[in-house]
Amino acid sequence: MTAFDDKWYDTSIKFFKGAKDLIASKNSKNYNNSKMDQKIKEVVRLHNSLLVRKRERIGAEFKMFPYTVDGDTLTKKKNQPKILKNIDFFKRNKSDISEFLAGDKKEDSFRRICRQVKI
Repeated sequence: MTAFDDKWYDTSIKFFKGAKDLIASKNSKNYNNSKMDQKIKEVVRLHNSLLVRKRERIGAEFKMFPYTVDGDTLTKKKNQPKILKNIDFFKRNKSDISEFLAGDKKEDSFRRICRQVKI
């Protein structure tokens, strides 16, 4: 699993949410995938603990949501830790056309810096 190996926990959680939704849409009453359920629990636990510990969303070694995730629904938890309320996470303003047009270029540059990839 590349997203997990790269420690892109937000992408891993999105992937698992999509997989769970697909399985649910297929009406799988006999669903039993303990390996996937274990991996989901591991990803959510790592995401939430790292977010609280690091108090940042993106670093050289990780990428996460700016909120803790519910392990059952794989969505934002209703009750967030108080420590996260005072952190100002960057959020792209998609209504600002100049920021939107330059956003992909900035994000690509930012990811190269975080991953320390030489061009």
